[in-house]
Amino acid sequence: MAEGDIVPADGDVLSAASLLTDESSLTGESVPVEKAPGGDPSHGTVSAGTVVVHGRGRVVVTATGAHSALGRIAPLMGAAPGPTPLQRRLADFGRVLAAVIVALCALVPALGLVRGQPVWS
Repeated sequence: MAEGDIVPADGDVLSAASLLTDESSLTGESVPVEKAPGGDPSHGTVSAGTVVVHGRGRVVVTATGAHSALGRIAPLMGAAPGPTPLQRRLADFGRVLAAVIVALCALVPALGLVRGQPVWS
């Protein structure tokens, strides 16, 4: 892996030279994370979908596809959220407004007939 590469799979770092990855797509961290072989699992592994922002390294693949960190998150993103409270209130307001308009459209000709005005003029 080299600078600018998107990590294709989860893996353990075998060797690294100033390797920094942007994990914001998974963790939300705003700063790149330094990666080095061994030691702390968060610093000794890379995840699919992250971006190498500096340095280079060699990695042994440990998980791909649905078994990767990104693959485990993907099903959570699949379900479309329902309407927001604002969208529900706007839909209700639209229905009430449509009903008022229809009522006014019926009321105006009825008042004209009551006043003795012709239907067609």
